[in-house]
Amino acid sequence: MHLIDKIGRGPRIKLTATKEKVRSIMKKTYTVMSIVAGAIIMSALPALAEEAATAHQVICQNNSDSIQERIGRLDREIVRGTAVYSPEELKKLQKERSDAGKIRDYVNNNEPSGSL
Repeated sequence: MHLIDKIGRGPRIKLTATKEKVRSIMKKTYTVMSIVAGAIIMSALPALAEEAATAHQVICQNNSDSIQERIGRLDREIVRGTAVYSPEELKKLQKERSDAGKIRDYVNNNEPSGSL
């Protein structure tokens, strides 16, 4: 027999204990990383919620202002009456005015309460 044959037939190393150690280490690492990621997300939520609430308030305020301006413009046009507009056009303007009023009421009644 050759020396290589003797080395090749040497004692086999059992890797099951090593695989179990690796699995245990990976499981612990995964658990720790999950906890750290959860903590980071939880710490960022209040800042994101505050930013979202502020953005919502700004959007609502801007929309409310433009809706008020639209209502004012529509009211001025409706007052001009049949001297300028046909009855069909006046009905259309009144419908637009009614829709704008509903939008204004919806925006004013559905503002966030400060906490999400």
